[in-house]
Amino acid sequence: MEFRILGMLEVCDAGRPVEIGAAKERALLAELVLHANQIVSRERLIEAVWGDTPPATAAATLNTYVSHLRSALEPGRAPRSQPGLLLTREPGYLLAVDPERIDALRFEHLAAEGRRALAAGDATTAAATLREGLGLWRGGALADFVYEPFAQAEATRLEELRLATLEQRVDADLALGRHHDLVAELRRLVDEHPLREHLWGQLMFALYRSGRQSEALRAYGELREVLAEELGIDPSPALRRLEDDMLQQRLALEAPVGPAPAPVPAGPVQAPTNLPTRLTTFVGREDDIAEVARLCLDARLVTLVGAGGVGKTRLAVEVASRLVDEHPDGVFLVELAPLSDAGGLCQQVLASVGVGEDDRRSPAETLAAYVAGRRILLLIDNCEHLVDACAALVENLLAAGPGVRILATSRELLRVPVETAWRVPSMSTPPPDTGLEELVDFEAARLFLERARTLSPGLELSKTDAAHVARICARLEGNPLAIELAAARTRLLSIGEIAERLDDRFGLLSTGARTAPGRHQTLRAAVDWSYDSLTVAERRLFDLLSVFSGGFTLQAAEALCPDTELTPSTVLETLGNLSDKSMVLAGPGRTASRFRMLETLRQYGAERLAERGEMEAARNRHLGWAVALAAETEPHLEGAGQAEWLQRLADEHDNLRSALEWAATSSDRVPLLSLATALGRFWEVRGHLSEGRRWLEAALEAWSAESAAPRA
Repeated sequence: MEFRILGMLEVCDAGRPVEIGAAKERALLAELVLHANQIVSRERLIEAVWGDTPPATAAATLNTYVSHLRSALEPGRAPRSQPGLLLTREPGYLLAVDPERIDALRFEHLAAEGRRALAAGDATTAAATLREGLGLWRGGALADFVYEPFAQAEATRLEELRLATLEQRVDADLALGRHHDLVAELRRLVDEHPLREHLWGQLMFALYRSGRQSEALRAYGELREVLAEELGIDPSPALRRLEDDMLQQRLALEAPVGPAPAPVPAGPVQAPTNLPTRLTTFVGREDDIAEVARLCLDARLVTLVGAGGVGKTRLAVEVASRLVDEHPDGVFLVELAPLSDAGGLCQQVLASVGVGEDDRRSPAETLAAYVAGRRILLLIDNCEHLVDACAALVENLLAAGPGVRILATSRELLRVPVETAWRVPSMSTPPPDTGLEELVDFEAARLFLERARTLSPGLELSKTDAAHVARICARLEGNPLAIELAAARTRLLSIGEIAERLDDRFGLLSTGARTAPGRHQTLRAAVDWSYDSLTVAERRLFDLLSVFSGGFTLQAAEALCPDTELTPSTVLETLGNLSDKSMVLAGPGRTASRFRMLETLRQYGAERLAERGEMEAARNRHLGWAVALAAETEPHLEGAGQAEWLQRLADEHDNLRSALEWAATSSDRVPLLSLATALGRFWEVRGHLSEGRRWLEAALEAWSAESAAPRA
């Protein structure tokens, strides 16, 4: 049985087509083929077949589809006998098939063989092998699922690999002296892919070796114009050197003489890579790119850490793309988000670098043998849900090959001894009074405007809109994912309406790109991805911490946890874990270390706390902590040492306001009066006179209905 996805989905048995019925059954089979020999959960299959809106009967219907597929794939199987191809493996199904029977995997295997032959100087074998692999293509990968989210990322990856393989086949043909035959093909390819510099370099080579030096130099000029117009950049250093070599008519560029196959030319042979083609502009972060690139050249393992949606992957891909020339054996993206367990980790890396499994060795041994002796950069993306397995994998890879460098992205550190951590910052946000023309000086605002104008080409901004944009960027704390989701709403809402609706940010920011990973299609999905990786204790503490406003200290967090499930003695370790996982931010304070939650995370935690039915109890404990803090501080607000105590209250001003607001809703008036009277001196010294007067009046008014106050 053969499965073909390099074109429309086809299944053939001994060369005869197998009829696969309805579109949804074909989608189910395609998802299983994409993850052949891996367990695919029922939940993932349901998402692939029905998207975000599965029917209530999806689970039962999925079982029916599986039964139909089994009948089509194994029509002669005896009743009640175990299937041999489509197996039930909890929590889902597994398609058991020889990788050589899947055209995409066969293509990747041939591409890897051809690349090795080319690197070894065997251009004849390389050309034949690469040509065989390219001959498997019958059209665009997964052509009948081009608009289905489950297929788009893999289709894009395969298309990029096809183009890279095509370039390598041309390199082999150039080495064999077939430059005359290549000119027409290369001219067509640069017209189809005008931003692929390697194709332009090959065209220049073919023209130059065909005795057409002036046309070769003209081709360079065309490329320079295209890059300047489309991207505002110059050709790569390698292309500039090639132009100079042609101007100087250096002998190294001359075509090889004689019938024997020639080694690969020393010209611009691009290192293999599967990095995705950028579909949208990359905004800002030039200093970040330069710093991370420098770290990658100085350290063998660099981990980009940060909260969900902060832009770790986009930054890492941009850095990796600028390091291709430094890694002649390749720069490869390894995407771990599709993996639900660590069992397929080595296989995922092998697939990403284009290496098939070896029956004589384990996947780990095959991978170690591949990286040994190579200068290679692996970008391992989304390590957080497999962090322990990733740490072990990374250590093994670094030990296997001294030329291996790894750039990882994760919401928590890998904790490998050689790890260099770099926390990805939020984008710069404009202050409220920023003018319309100055908005582009701030990364978050520039990102919002670029994405909004892409989605709504006729969008016109007024001076009033500048303040709305600044407010959106500030409320979303410079988080790129949240800002892009907000920009997507300009198709329906005005910028002012978007700014007004941010109190319900999870409802508002719920329409991302269909082609984006599921965790990036809505703001809630991005936070769900992080929250789901927490332990029970970490989730409970995270939810409780959402009652704080403006940050908190360790002592304050401990005061919130008096129960046996999460005791004060365990808060330090659990809080540290939340910080490591980018769910809480830690930093120095004026009087003690302080922690804070991004507003998006705080709102999410508050929702979870309310769902648990624990909001009232948590707010009451928060109020009790505030009352105790104010009472402890009040005697020290006059005389020596008052500055430090005043600063403690200033640090907690937002929390104290929140506690007062909660106390005002309580039927027990004592905490409101106690807190308000204890803060009187603080309000007076710090100049918060109107605020203090308002709360004292509210407290006294509430107390008037009760018995005599504890003090006047």
